[in-house]
Amino acid sequence: MTGEGKKERIAILGGGVAGLATAFALTSQPGWQARYEITIYEQGHRLGGKCASVRNPEKDNRVEEHGPHLWFGFYFNSFAMLSEAFRYCREHHLAPECPFQDWPDVFEKQNGVTLMEYIGGEWRPWAIELPEMAGTPVEPKEGDVWQWLLDLVGRIVEYLNDIRPSARRQLDGHKIWFWAYRAYCSIAKTATPAMGGGHSLLDAARHLLEHIVNATGHASLLRRAARWLARVLLGSYLRNLLRDLQPLLATEDDLRHAWYVADLLVAGLRGLIGADVFTHGLDAIEDVDFSRWLEKNGAADPWSPLVRAMYDTQAEYTTGKTAPPDRPDLRPDDADLAAGTAIHCFVRMFAGYHGAFTYKTKAGMGECIVTPIYLALRDRGVKFAFFHRVKNLRLASGERRIQRVELDIQADVAAGPYAYQPLTAPLHGLLCWPRDPFYDQLTDGAQIRAAKANLNSVWCDYRFATATLEAGTNFDQLVLAIPNAALPSLCDELSAADAKWKRMLDGLATVQTQFWTVWMKRTTSQLSPQSGQPITECAAEPIDSWLDMSQILAWEGWSAGAAPASAHYFEGPLDQPAPIPPPFTDCDFQAREDERVRQNALRFFRQNALALWTKAGRPDSPKDFDWNLMASRGDAAGEDRFLDQYWRANVDPSERFGLSTAGSKFCRLRPDRSGFENLYLAGDWTLNGLNAGAVEATMISALAAARGISGYPKEIPGGYEEMEGN
Repeated sequence: MTGEGKKERIAILGGGVAGLATAFALTSQPGWQARYEITIYEQGHRLGGKCASVRNPEKDNRVEEHGPHLWFGFYFNSFAMLSEAFRYCREHHLAPECPFQDWPDVFEKQNGVTLMEYIGGEWRPWAIELPEMAGTPVEPKEGDVWQWLLDLVGRIVEYLNDIRPSARRQLDGHKIWFWAYRAYCSIAKTATPAMGGGHSLLDAARHLLEHIVNATGHASLLRRAARWLARVLLGSYLRNLLRDLQPLLATEDDLRHAWYVADLLVAGLRGLIGADVFTHGLDAIEDVDFSRWLEKNGAADPWSPLVRAMYDTQAEYTTGKTAPPDRPDLRPDDADLAAGTAIHCFVRMFAGYHGAFTYKTKAGMGECIVTPIYLALRDRGVKFAFFHRVKNLRLASGERRIQRVELDIQADVAAGPYAYQPLTAPLHGLLCWPRDPFYDQLTDGAQIRAAKANLNSVWCDYRFATATLEAGTNFDQLVLAIPNAALPSLCDELSAADAKWKRMLDGLATVQTQFWTVWMKRTTSQLSPQSGQPITECAAEPIDSWLDMSQILAWEGWSAGAAPASAHYFEGPLDQPAPIPPPFTDCDFQAREDERVRQNALRFFRQNALALWTKAGRPDSPKDFDWNLMASRGDAAGEDRFLDQYWRANVDPSERFGLSTAGSKFCRLRPDRSGFENLYLAGDWTLNGLNAGAVEATMISALAAARGISGYPKEIPGGYEEMEGN
């Protein structure tokens, strides 16, 4: 509190998911209105950050996103907050006509993923179907990462034993290991599984793994013996399996896929056991790249589609470079993903989820995710200061606290600084975010429109007014919820005053990404051999991900009979030009990068689109992409039809994708331990337990920041013990 009877003023810098979630957590505490005044400051006219989406009124009010966003079934905190936001909106009748009234209304379940693999100079799809788990991500059961790992290993062992029974290699056929295993079980006084019925080397290694994880009280010598024996059995199993399968790998897809799984499983387990992460934690392998770590631990193919998918999903390429065009199966030199984080995310993704494996939004992220949270916060009394761009944080002289925040006031709202109304009139009942500001709400709206000023770009050189927020007058506590790539130019004084800040700003890498959406005249099944609405990873460069998002068509504004048959999202890393111009200069930089993405997209459809869409060739030339299949509102022909699609380069510092490179976790700061007494941090770039570029990591960080300020919430679901121990 700032004094008897006074409310504590909390300024949240940034209106992305991190800032919104922090405010939501603070305002979910009973009696918060008597304690706090909360204001969110955001540049431009829309909220959501990288999760923002807009509607384009000039093109049938179509959805235009920053990129694809999947919510995995282990996003417990994200689903819980969204569910609470919808509940609040229902109870307070904030959007009674909206067809989306609860979290299941905005998502479609997705239990499969397709990986593209490059075999013999050709791309082949590998469809993987995951089981739907009991429960929902809103009400998860208590989970433990090591138990999830054991469950996952158990399922994989059953799969491998079923796919090639003859390759199981009975344990009793390896007399030395057979008796070593029996001796261990006897000394450890653990029940020895039946040796009959085809008990294999892999089964024995699995049993030893369970004992290593659960029997932590045994003497260190016995644990070392179990770890050594498990590694030996795993290595022997993999050698035998390769000898059995190698002649068939090029021709039999099922066996090749089983080999990928076995190779990843064995190398991963050998590495985990060797580093004894069950005692020391995953930090023991956090300073090495994932694929290099697999190779070190015996993986025959440390860049298989399963491994590459982990990198592609997170865009884990430090300079945005791609594999050589003639060898897309090779590992790029700039691939960099911390092994500990990779294993943690892999286990949660494939074993720690509830309900479906993943979920796709039915419409844009803006109306599905951002709108209900915004409506609830506004109704609760949170103030929103749009058109406020942060320029600098200044320290109090000789003290470790923030004294001043310097801002650009990008536009004056005629009705007052907190009175801007950002949402469109309902579209199919949805309250959406427009592509452009509502200029008629701004006193200088006509000038901003005429200047074509992009208020969401750091390179925008439109002349703004300036203002400052002063500690003790405008804020008592500050939440920095701006993405880390934008921080170096804002936090130079913090970096100079604190070595940990300099280490964080220097050590956390980000990458540019490219994204485009195309609307097609044909359905996916008419374009591709894949069925349903696939999620595809490891696609032909420069695109890593392809998502069929045809469900959005029902919520766009197409006139009757004119709607396309399908809609598709494509995304991948974007190589970085050098040098990047400094802020407030070269306002054409964004346009040049957007044009570079357009050229990349054209090249992709000329050269690689048919690897995904095998039925999209021209009737007279089946090996050439048929541009006429792209939906277009005009009479454009050939490649010009792409001009009616949507594309963007995510190059602004606040739009770059945060990476989890080897060792970078040790550069992160906790949300509630910024090193400055009145400053809290929120974003997926903080130390948050997941430490990956994901909505869930952002949510965890926001909850931790809110807890640091208010003591609420007391617990963060999901078993992120790291938040307590660092």
